[in-house]
Amino acid sequence: MMQDKMLKPVTLEFNGKAGEYFRVWIVNVLLSIVTLGIYSAWAKVRNKQYFYGNTILDGSSFEYTASPIAILKGRIIVVAVLVIASILSQFFPLANSIFFVIFFLLTPWLVMRSMMFNARYTSYRNLNFSFERNLLGAIKIFIGLIILMVVTLGLTYPLLIHGVQKYRVDNHGFGQYIFHFKSSIKAFYKYHIIGLLIVIVALAISVMFSGGMATIIGPFNADSEADPVLSSTPWVFVSILYLMGYYLAYAYVQANTFNTVWSNTSLNKAPAHLLTVPAVPLMAFKGNLTTSKMLFIYLTNTLGIILSVGLLIPWAKVRLAKYRIESLDVSSLADLKVITANQQEQMGAIGSEMGDFLDIDIAM
Repeated sequence: MMQDKMLKPVTLEFNGKAGEYFRVWIVNVLLSIVTLGIYSAWAKVRNKQYFYGNTILDGSSFEYTASPIAILKGRIIVVAVLVIASILSQFFPLANSIFFVIFFLLTPWLVMRSMMFNARYTSYRNLNFSFERNLLGAIKIFIGLIILMVVTLGLTYPLLIHGVQKYRVDNHGFGQYIFHFKSSIKAFYKYHIIGLLIVIVALAISVMFSGGMATIIGPFNADSEADPVLSSTPWVFVSILYLMGYYLAYAYVQANTFNTVWSNTSLNKAPAHLLTVPAVPLMAFKGNLTTSKMLFIYLTNTLGIILSVGLLIPWAKVRLAKYRIESLDVSSLADLKVITANQQEQMGAIGSEMGDFLDIDIAM
């Protein structure tokens, strides 16, 4: 297509190193423990700054400039609410239920505020991202679709995931440009159904295998006290087989979600609701994760973390981030330096959104 020929590839790479991040991670963990969790707000900022700072697009890195104090304020509010709910539940049995309903009703606002906060303090070449204050859209997704999923016993779960991704992408902006998501719901249903079938097949195979193992082992324990090792062997194999099936399904769904979302996302000049006809996007993306590589990373990460008693968590995070970031193809209609320079000039004349008294990050 002519549109594709006009877009030029842009390099995207991740330069993080496990050894470097380990030093950031271990300090974060130790100080969070010593300060009884207070330092976790600073830890979150340092983590984001490390991963954003090592994500390089066209020679320039992303930045995360949020204040740890703003994050700490949000966490203090959450902890205070939980403490109050716990105390009240001792005197009023319905208190927990009431707080659950209140929290559920506040979820759309909390999600929207969290996305606005993180977008506002994420920048590229000194130009900040933004997130539209779309509370009605959040209510439709995080209350309407969640209730629908419960009523349908999970049958509309792919619809919920599609709605969440569309809400997240369509309301993000970069300078005066907006992101647009065009994927159909059908694609989400397709790979979620396949993922469910993988889990069902894995469960069926593990059950049949355990039955066969029980038949073979049974005679050895028939006339004597059961050997605990032999008796537990079938269940060990069942667990391993089912876990492998679950990991395969999870890797398949995660890879397809990433590919579907990014391959149907573009950065455009016009608002999303005006994109009724095909238009040449300013930037386009394409996800290239594979199920086999994701499965290998998940399995080896899990094994490494278990065997190292958690010390390889930084290594696991870095290698997963590197694979995900470097499996994303980015193409642009124009030079990003020119685009960001023009946007900085235009946004400077308009003025950026100022933080208000609710400039906090509620997300834990």
